[in-house]
Amino acid sequence: MRLRDILILVSVAFAWGFNFVVIKWSLLQFPPLLLTAMRFIVCAVPAFFVPRPKISGGRLLVIGVSLGIGVFGFLYLGIYFGLNPGIASVVMQSQVFFTLILSSFVLGEALSSQSMATVGLGSLGLCIIALPGFTNSTGTGLILTICGALCWAVANVAIRKAGGVKMFNVLVWMSFIPPVPLLLLSAMVERPAFAELHFDMAGVGAILYTSLISTLLCYAVWGAQLHRYPVAKVAPFALLVPVFGLASAAIFLEQYPNLIQVIGTMLILTALSLDLVLPKIRQLLITN
Repeated sequence: MRLRDILILVSVAFAWGFNFVVIKWSLLQFPPLLLTAMRFIVCAVPAFFVPRPKISGGRLLVIGVSLGIGVFGFLYLGIYFGLNPGIASVVMQSQVFFTLILSSFVLGEALSSQSMATVGLGSLGLCIIALPGFTNSTGTGLILTICGALCWAVANVAIRKAGGVKMFNVLVWMSFIPPVPLLLLSAMVERPAFAELHFDMAGVGAILYTSLISTLLCYAVWGAQLHRYPVAKVAPFALLVPVFGLASAAIFLEQYPNLIQVIGTMLILTALSLDLVLPKIRQLLITN
């Protein structure tokens, strides 16, 4: 993997980590299902200027449901029902392991010994980071967020199977799928909250960040990397999201990681080095 692509994926992880703080701010103004619908209404606007991707309607539907409704619907509900945003950024990364498992069955991509070590050590790091926060989170919020992580894995595999299509176009056009069912669900279960809705610059800015940066830009880059490299090479970068998520929660929400969470973060970085840094070092040693 080229250094440029590594830096790009790290930047995506940072944007997604900070996104959990932005979601928390957004939920102070909007109910979760309505907020998710508004996110994808904004994402669908560029469809007036972007051609429809050369992808079957069925596959586009799978991506739209899994990524649009599944990932973000469950995540927003999870935070709304009490899961700490920093811990949510950790729990969502179980998608890495779901992705590796699904890709091995669906795509036939074999796991190398280094990837298996990454999964094992990364899993240990995630457990260590998340464990102290579970006592402060509701079981409902935790379960909903894990469901979102599973949907993310499904979306990763569906994107990989889509072939060489422009991911930005896919993300824009699949954004037509989530709003209608989400708006209907919101009208059914969130109607009392509509009377308290108010828009200000902070709320609009949060929606634009989650729509334009966290969704369109980051997922377009993520999808492009999935086309360039095997899933087992790209997916582990998502392990950096909880590192940035915990740091963002500490800075902007004054939720500071304890010693156990710092240790877990170091294990995650070590796990990434097993699959990324060590091969490069080995290659340099062989070259020299």
